[in-house]
Amino acid sequence: MRDARPDDPGARRYARHHSLAGFGVTGQRRLAAARVLVVGAGGLGSPVISSLAGCGVGHLVVMDPDVVEISNLPRQLIHTEAAIGTAKVTSVQRAVAAQNSGVEVSALPERLSVTRALELVAEVDVVVDCTDSIEARYVLNDACVLLGVPLVWASIAQYAGQFGVVEPAVGPCYRCVFPDPQAVAGLATCEEAGVLGVLPGVLGAMQAVEVIKLCSGIGAPARDAIRLYDALGATMATLPVARDPECGVCGLEAGYFEGVAGLEGVDAPPGFADFGGSGGFGGLGAAGGPGADGRAAASGAVAEIGPQEWPDAGFVLVDVRNPDEVEAAPLPPWMTVGADETFVEPWAGGWNETTRASVHARVGERDVVLVCARGARSRAAAGVLGASASASAMEHAAASGREAASGQEATPGDDAAADGSSRRPGRILSVRGGLAAAS
Repeated sequence: MRDARPDDPGARRYARHHSLAGFGVTGQRRLAAARVLVVGAGGLGSPVISSLAGCGVGHLVVMDPDVVEISNLPRQLIHTEAAIGTAKVTSVQRAVAAQNSGVEVSALPERLSVTRALELVAEVDVVVDCTDSIEARYVLNDACVLLGVPLVWASIAQYAGQFGVVEPAVGPCYRCVFPDPQAVAGLATCEEAGVLGVLPGVLGAMQAVEVIKLCSGIGAPARDAIRLYDALGATMATLPVARDPECGVCGLEAGYFEGVAGLEGVDAPPGFADFGGSGGFGGLGAAGGPGADGRAAASGAVAEIGPQEWPDAGFVLVDVRNPDEVEAAPLPPWMTVGADETFVEPWAGGWNETTRASVHARVGERDVVLVCARGARSRAAAGVLGASASASAMEHAAASGREAASGQEATPGDDAAADGSSRRPGRILSVRGGLAAAS
């Protein structure tokens, strides 16, 4: 941006910035030259994109695979009724063009993958995570750490939200604060738990402030603490965080990215599987894994199934949604056909020991199928149940070994049926994509 002149439209548009102490024409030039990747054009993405476009960030790269739905409109204010059925990134392009024709928008109507994350992050100055995906958050964090690009993230649920900044090599990364993806995998999404319509606007505006600070060089990024906002209590709390020297991604002796050739060959850390079919790091894998037929084949193993893989009979169906969700969307009849038992055990980021034991007691030789709204909670619950079942199986095997060594006879039915025939151990299965995909 050239120096402001009285007849320059830019001088009039950004006059308040030009007169702002510490920002001025230099700060505005920096915004105009910046390239920002915004992943997600929904609740958080709407205020982020509108704010950055209004302030004159020169180039926005917006990624989102979804289309505008009527249920989006209360909180995704960049979209209108006329955009229903249109790709969100197309709606964003039109809105930004109407708001500030000097801002360029690259629209990417696609889902994030590891390879794309690496490609896109390498081409921008700042990344903004506006998704409600745990997988995406870890992928973006890792890509940003690898490539040295700042990341501004936020998450919201019901009446509260939090946000923070990852500034590689300077402050803690997302994994320093949340090292175990499985621990947060079962948290309900906004679609599952609901969200106050105005809340994303508050958190998105806070994200936009951090992006502007990073692009213009003013102020101190919020990298050393997580800010927690409670709308009902009208409070903002600060949770100090520090870089973990043992972090596998950004720690002092991190070996996570060793051997990386260009953008390929990134190995997954323990407990992670491929994300987005592109190879590399990120993505939550189920505990255990599928057998040759695509399902779990051993006691305690976990797999995801669809309608075509549904057990014929003799299984237990566990609905891990909360009672309000169950009442609003009952299970379709075909899901319960052949079930010995169907019951509700809500998963709210975890189960207490009593609940876990209650569910585990039903495993035995029967399949246990867990279902939620979109698959995240049932997958996390299945992983916990699978780990518990595996531990029990190991203990049983050890006990059997002790009995054999002492000359005791095994109880009929422990490892085989009373008639001598072998029995398949029960499997722990979660419904792939939840009701949203199976109905």
